[in-house]
Amino acid sequence: KYLGISAHHSRVNKSSYQDIIEKLNQRLSGWKARNLSFAGRLTLTKSVLEALPSYTMQTVQLPNLLCDEIDRICRNFLWGDNQIQKKCHAVGWGTLCYPKEYGGLGLRRMRDVNTSFMMKNCWSLITEPQKLWVRVVKAKYKCSNEIIPKVVKKSNMSNLWHGINGAWNLVVSNIGWQLGNGRMIKFWYDKWIPNSPPLIQCALTFIPPVELFKSVSDYTNMLGIWDLSHIQDWIPAELLATILCSPPPSEDAGIDKIIWNPTTDGLFTIKSAHEIAAQQMLPAKSPLFKQIWKWHGPERVRAFLWRVAHESLLTNSCRVKRGMTSDSTCGECRQAMETTLHVLRDCPYAQEVWNKTCRGTALMQASKGNLETWLLKNLVRSQHLRPDWSLIFGLTLDSLWHRRNRALFQNLSISSDQLVAEIQARIALSISRDFNQNLGSGPLDRNTQWTYPPTGALKLNCDGAVARNGEASCGGVVRNSNGKFVVAFSGRLGRCSILEAELRANCKEPV
Repeated sequence: KYLGISAHHSRVNKSSYQDIIEKLNQRLSGWKARNLSFAGRLTLTKSVLEALPSYTMQTVQLPNLLCDEIDRICRNFLWGDNQIQKKCHAVGWGTLCYPKEYGGLGLRRMRDVNTSFMMKNCWSLITEPQKLWVRVVKAKYKCSNEIIPKVVKKSNMSNLWHGINGAWNLVVSNIGWQLGNGRMIKFWYDKWIPNSPPLIQCALTFIPPVELFKSVSDYTNMLGIWDLSHIQDWIPAELLATILCSPPPSEDAGIDKIIWNPTTDGLFTIKSAHEIAAQQMLPAKSPLFKQIWKWHGPERVRAFLWRVAHESLLTNSCRVKRGMTSDSTCGECRQAMETTLHVLRDCPYAQEVWNKTCRGTALMQASKGNLETWLLKNLVRSQHLRPDWSLIFGLTLDSLWHRRNRALFQNLSISSDQLVAEIQARIALSISRDFNQNLGSGPLDRNTQWTYPPTGALKLNCDGAVARNGEASCGGVVRNSNGKFVVAFSGRLGRCSILEAELRANCKEPV
């Protein structure tokens, strides 16, 4: 081993890094999954099980079979499997790996995590040529001395180079340029215009060979302003306007820099790389899941609400679909099929609890619509409902399900009055905890009013902003000591950081 990572000089297979699996199993042996809630197991899965292989993944392309085995371990622990009993995995692994706002839990497939780390190595290969390991691999695999090296498959290549080769196209297709003096950027071949492919792909006509390899700085005049008159018919009008609205290259701006297009500041992040590596076909965003993760209450109940939204509770109707039983009847009323909506709302016992809990003030909210509509209507704060209704609603749902399980598995008989008293105690405890956590963290009093400048003076208020696509703009207004308008300005700055946008706002000429 070197720095804790196994060094292999032969072909890497699943058994080569079996120590990762052993570490995961060692951690699992010290945890009592039976005593942990679903939310607790989710936290441990994210913070420990998914994190353990990360150190090795930074320099090693793990075999796909090993990545799949790690996924299986995470999946089994999350649903509470053990060596004796296998639990029902009520929601598919693909759904669990969706971002939270799309109905998932934000878990990550290990294949995608490994690819994102290899993308980081690709980024270093481009932006950090002075590093020793970069110089070694570039010399070994003859990558050329270009700014963006050539990466191709080689016979008998190392594990690291194999990983870099697999992730290379994902990186190259997502890099761009931040314009400085314009000498390094090829006007036609490089991606230097925000949200636009290379100009050669958009050209309206044949580009003469003498123009093809010119740099951006070659298209400015002696005064340092754009000189595109002889090529304006070769470029679409929209792109031409974008170029003319952008600051021209300047020696004061320093050298040209390679930037990472998926982030607003142009810096590479593992998070953005993972989003690219995952390449998920995401479902439509649902306001329900956004509301669930904003819900103010215990994390365990928040995870329960997520399961309710997916209708993944093991009701009798769900168990029939999975071949676990043949009777889908509600065990309480013996009148209807026990679905998620029935056990939490439509069962006579549940109706009795809702009547006593909401005292008629929100009964209409608690008795209309399908499951998604009903959940969303009650979890969103409304002027027609009491301020703490969403908390009451969530805790009541959890208590109804918990009571159903106690009656089924422990043969406990709990009246509706007893359950309502239990719910009220949980509400009081949750509000008390929330109050103690927020004590002393209220907003600070700040003076947000505009103040007049001294007599005879002018006051400039300006600001800069950067959009999600990286394009910056600025604006400002000048007023006199009486508060009267004098002049204003606004302008587009091209792609730059928020700090640069703020600074350039102070230097902008009025328009």
